[in-house]
Amino acid sequence: MTSTFADKTFVGDWRAIEIWTADIEKALADEGDKITKSLAVVVSEAIVNNIERQSYDHEELSLVWSNYKLDNSLDPRILIATGEYVKNIQARKNEKGDWSAGLPNELHESGINFQDLWSWLEFGTERMVARPHFVIEMGKMDDHMQTAIEGRGFEFLGRV
Repeated sequence: MTSTFADKTFVGDWRAIEIWTADIEKALADEGDKITKSLAVVVSEAIVNNIERQSYDHEELSLVWSNYKLDNSLDPRILIATGEYVKNIQARKNEKGDWSAGLPNELHESGINFQDLWSWLEFGTERMVARPHFVIEMGKMDDHMQTAIEGRGFEFLGRV
């Protein structure tokens, strides 16, 4: 079989090229999954680290909430009371099978769904000031992407 492409002539069995192309497509899909998982891990870790270090420029807790946390031996830091919320911020696959930084679609020990709790904390409510943390890290996506893919291109090329 002979085929002409870009003024070059190729002779041979095209099935080998089809197999090679399929291998490259699979390798690219696998690498894409690894990169998105790596990115989700980087973002999750950044959120948790910044919450634990109190790096976000959040408004102070109300006196009522501060006193409540003190009276109930809860962590006095913002976005941390029992630690369960922060502990559950992780890289996870969503319903579509895509990696993301997020919280489970489960109940927090308070009986509130983690997704609802996230929404209230991130965007605030009528009575509670917003304390964004996921949105802030999404704004740093270029930096996070660089960290997630650093060195992966060379690793991928070595496998192809």
